[in-house]
Amino acid sequence: MVKENCHPGIFKTHVMKKRLCLLLLPLLVFLQVEGQEQLSYQQLADRYFITFQYQRAMLIYERLCRGSKVKAANLYKLGYSYEITGAYDKALGAYARCMQQDSTADTLQMRTGNLLKQLQKYTQAKTAYTTYAAKYGTSPLLQNRLAGCDSAQAWLHSHAIVTLQPASSLNTSYADWGAVVHDSVIVFTTEFIRGEALDNKTQVLRWPYPRTGLPYSKIFAARSDGKNIGLPGTRETIVSDIGTQVNNSPFHEGAAVFSSRGDTVYFTITHATRRNALTESPPRHYVYHRVKEQQLELQYSVKSPEGHWQKAVSCPFNNVKAYSVGQPALSKDGSILYFVSDMPGGYGQTDIWYAEKDSAGNWGQPKNCGSAINTSGNEMFPVVNDSNRLHFSSDGWPGMGGLDLFAVTGAKQQWQQPKNLLPPFNSSFDDFYFFRFDTLKGFLSSNRQNGVGSDDIYVFQLPVEVAPPKVLNLLTTVYRAKDSSVVQDAIVALTNLQRRAMWRQRTDTRGQTMFILERAIDYELVGSFATLQPDSAQFSTNIIMSGDTVYQSLYLREHIVPEKTYKVGDHFVLEGLYYDFDKYNIRPDAAIVLNKLQQLLLKYPTMKIELSSHTDSRGSKAYNERLSAQRAASARAYLIKAGISAERIISKGYGESRLVNGCSDGVPCTEAQHQANRRTEVTVLSNQ
Repeated sequence: MVKENCHPGIFKTHVMKKRLCLLLLPLLVFLQVEGQEQLSYQQLADRYFITFQYQRAMLIYERLCRGSKVKAANLYKLGYSYEITGAYDKALGAYARCMQQDSTADTLQMRTGNLLKQLQKYTQAKTAYTTYAAKYGTSPLLQNRLAGCDSAQAWLHSHAIVTLQPASSLNTSYADWGAVVHDSVIVFTTEFIRGEALDNKTQVLRWPYPRTGLPYSKIFAARSDGKNIGLPGTRETIVSDIGTQVNNSPFHEGAAVFSSRGDTVYFTITHATRRNALTESPPRHYVYHRVKEQQLELQYSVKSPEGHWQKAVSCPFNNVKAYSVGQPALSKDGSILYFVSDMPGGYGQTDIWYAEKDSAGNWGQPKNCGSAINTSGNEMFPVVNDSNRLHFSSDGWPGMGGLDLFAVTGAKQQWQQPKNLLPPFNSSFDDFYFFRFDTLKGFLSSNRQNGVGSDDIYVFQLPVEVAPPKVLNLLTTVYRAKDSSVVQDAIVALTNLQRRAMWRQRTDTRGQTMFILERAIDYELVGSFATLQPDSAQFSTNIIMSGDTVYQSLYLREHIVPEKTYKVGDHFVLEGLYYDFDKYNIRPDAAIVLNKLQQLLLKYPTMKIELSSHTDSRGSKAYNERLSAQRAASARAYLIKAGISAERIISKGYGESRLVNGCSDGVPCTEAQHQANRRTEVTVLSNQ
């Protein structure tokens, strides 16, 4: 049997190919073999495969996969070796043969779809994704990849007016990426180790990185005698070592990010921790390997008064034995450090996290940036280009294929909708590390076709008319309607009506909250407090013509509860009981609604109810039934914890089986019509 996840450490390497910054990639370095036994072709191929020497493994698997009697597992490993080394067409052929040999290998339809997207075969990619979904069900990640197939075909015909060209003075036949400008010097990461440029104390391994056969990456600085500091058209580029205190690891290092004052540099290194691994080949015969598993670690160095980088220091939240931390990005004021990690508590394979610096200059505990950015896929390479604008790469949001570049407005855990940068910034391959060195110019890195190396640095220039638009602030004040006094600790929920994304804050001592808005978006604002009636307002940023702040006021009135008699069969909708996308936990604003239901049940102590949850028709029926059942059960558990007897409440999830309108599968409907179907209802079962 062949399964897509039979090599979990290896499968996570596909996104990054030859780059240092592949989080989750165990870099295995063969150190010791017990015994001197003669290995078979199978044993030798498997040894190369588990030590990530795919070029060597591929040659032997090709031999093993000749003829008609071929192991499905060997076809899978051959296809994976092709995929990692960039031979996508050959990988597709090997995967197809694998699925023909073993019907349980059809989980490879997901990988097949990913490869077809990278080859811009979007119609075939949709077929592969749809085949996978028909057997294994859908998911937000799969839905985004399907959506990307449709979007990419339209995007290919609507390029922005952008000048994009290779940074010819920096690129080599190796991997060159992660370019930033610091103190009029380009700092970048490269596998091309220029011996004459290295300080004689810089550590460089005498053997290559076994996965690629190329040198380990180091950080270099590029200066030019021309006006454009090493950009295309310069006469000569002088490359030098950034310094031995930064290039101080025997393994990979890069990329670098600098504080605004230029006195601190943050960068990633690979850090080796030893463990043992056993592989069985053939049965009852073990080959013992001692290996090194390399995790990523985030370090920083501070300049001395003389202007030299001092010994690098490890960031306090590193834990190289448990997870990787790397790819730093620093806010303009230096108070927030963003980074990428696979630490527990994330949403996907790699997430963007952040830590805040306290008044004493110490970094706090890491916090996840949340589901507004992070998906169940990979989010990587964050770069802060403005005070409230982050660029990053993702294969989880709808995109062209591989990693796509995205821009998002916000900070910490409050973010607007990420926006795909579209062609020519994005291609069907991996596009990453978007850095602007002035308003309209910058760098990005990509392994797109027609480059000179495995990764190349590109320079872009925007026309003035497509410069990033200015964002808006929303200042909301919540008042008590009775006497116009401000309400502290009220919950203010802001909803983007185009995509139903919601953000929440509590009011401060002045009864105020501050959100960040996008232009040309319709919003809904709801304020609530436990003992008061909620108030709401809708507004649009289409009509905001000047200024950078939108002001809104909400007035909460006293509760007026009319007397009502409830009889068996009565039912009503719990208005305002919403859940986060694909979640069933009770949010603070939902708790307010359930508290009202609790008060009703306390008032009528003999009443028994059915608490039912309903979804719209989007998604599979099985998925919707499961999610609605979880949501109803979660609401029931909340009421029981609040003191209502369990025997008085029955929870039931109906999924999409009881739509209140005609918005069934395949019927085009507005978001408001879909929202009407997403509801929680109460039905009175008895009231004696």
